[in-house]
Amino acid sequence: MTDREPPDERDRQSPDEPTTATDRDGDPSSESTARAAGRFASRRSVLASVGSVAGALGLTRVLGVDRVLDPPEGTVSVETALVHPGSGDGRIDPSAIQYRTRTVPADWRARVEVAFDLHDRLLATRLPGYLNSAVVPGPYEDGTARISIHANPGELGAIPRTIGELVSTLDIEWHGLFEGIGVRVERTEVIDDIRDADVEREAHLALARSIDPVPGGVRCQTGDHAATLTPALYDADGHPTFGTAFHAFRDEERFHGTAITVPIDGPSEPETVGHASAALADSDVAIGTPTNGHTPGSVLGNRGQLTIRGQLTRWGLADRVARCVTLAKVGGSTGYTSGPIHGIDAATCVTADGCRLGQVTWGTESTLGNGDSGSVTVDPDPAGVDGALVASVNSARTWWPGQNHCWGIAAHALTSAHGYHF
Repeated sequence: MTDREPPDERDRQSPDEPTTATDRDGDPSSESTARAAGRFASRRSVLASVGSVAGALGLTRVLGVDRVLDPPEGTVSVETALVHPGSGDGRIDPSAIQYRTRTVPADWRARVEVAFDLHDRLLATRLPGYLNSAVVPGPYEDGTARISIHANPGELGAIPRTIGELVSTLDIEWHGLFEGIGVRVERTEVIDDIRDADVEREAHLALARSIDPVPGGVRCQTGDHAATLTPALYDADGHPTFGTAFHAFRDEERFHGTAITVPIDGPSEPETVGHASAALADSDVAIGTPTNGHTPGSVLGNRGQLTIRGQLTRWGLADRVARCVTLAKVGGSTGYTSGPIHGIDAATCVTADGCRLGQVTWGTESTLGNGDSGSVTVDPDPAGVDGALVASVNSARTWWPGQNHCWGIAAHALTSAHGYHF
């Protein structure tokens, strides 16, 4: 494979062709899937001899028969982002979408897709000692990928340490596409729960008196606790809603109707901008219905300094890892911080309340502070986009030996599970 840099992302659909954000968000490779399905129908006899790996991992569905039988060559196109055109003032048309695409090496895409599928099988198996894991795409020029696994120190022996051991453990027949996929196992500890969202009262970013639209990235109060607002989250009908961290609502029995308030420069009393209306507990996201004439804005910062134009797909995240793109967040406690992506499609199972799937791990412990939960992680300056693209919604950070990152639900996973999009 030659050393090459794929071209910049390009628009595949104009804003004059409106659709909804949930039409294709579940599988950004639907066009290649359709082509693969056509080959499948005409070559059933060939499929029978491919081996158990094709059926077990769904490689024929994703890559097509030819790519299961032979190493992929050349380049392929992947969808990396869903972008909304807008006027630049935080008001966008959520029904209009441009699909951003990037041409990537075919062998890189094939191995990352196999890593995704192997990771899914790993999550379904839940080996003894397994705590969390993620997929880490390699650089384009390497055409590789890695599965990173964190395990309980007392049960490390149950965790496979090489791709060969992993394939054998999952009872999958070896195939050449597994070459170039690595496995890394690290020690970690089980913890009781994610930390709360409390923050000192003097450490916040207050809003100016004029707060229409209300930006994300500012501190909000959820009863007696503090968190950070997301930028506008649009429901399936395109209505803007407020979003923040669900775990900031400590009294879950009184969740519905809890006031979401923001601090205002000058007045001693905070302003109520919405009321809690939907709990997306599996994603650690709470939805708030706007009130008092306020409108959630697709902007970040207490003065609306950064415009949000949409969100990254799973392949958009993989692309950012491959190119070592730095992500950033604006939080109500620590403001603007940035850091690298460590893993995507991650599962975080270290807490006692079960696994959180579809996560992005990034940054360090210091990237996120108490009160920043609910902030969004963004690519702040994507090429060809007049604004930022959301990668994930932050939930927590590590504070125990052996790990050093923060994590939260990927925007594309939130959309797939609940229909809300940025």
